[in-house]
Amino acid sequence: MTPLKRAVEQVHEPVQQGSSKSRKSLSEPRIIVMNNVDMRPEVTPGLDESGRIWISANSGAGLDELSMALANAIGQTPEEHELILKPTEGRLRAKLYQDADVLSESITDLGETQLKVRISETRLASLLREIGRDSVH
Repeated sequence: MTPLKRAVEQVHEPVQQGSSKSRKSLSEPRIIVMNNVDMRPEVTPGLDESGRIWISANSGAGLDELSMALANAIGQTPEEHELILKPTEGRLRAKLYQDADVLSESITDLGETQLKVRISETRLASLLREIGRDSVH
């Protein structure tokens, strides 16, 4: 038996035994991730027609698609937000660069930073609370 077949059997064994925990897991979303896409020239990184996500942990190919699928599965789908940051909100700007996809940045005529970011609503609210800001505006 190949190591891959053995691993697949170990994952599916509790499901076949029919425990209440495994029956519950059958109704939860599943994401099938296939690694080493960089070693399979016939496969394109990302989501294929059967719903598998092909990635390369080595090169990072397909990881954006995997991140999006994971976010969707847990209800944390990233959305685009426009923020205006005061010059004193450098800490928030740094956290956004760390935790969000910053799509654009510009400086307004008043010296404020205008950011367009992609981040889940929940994570953005958490970051704003961390720095003591009530809302996006």
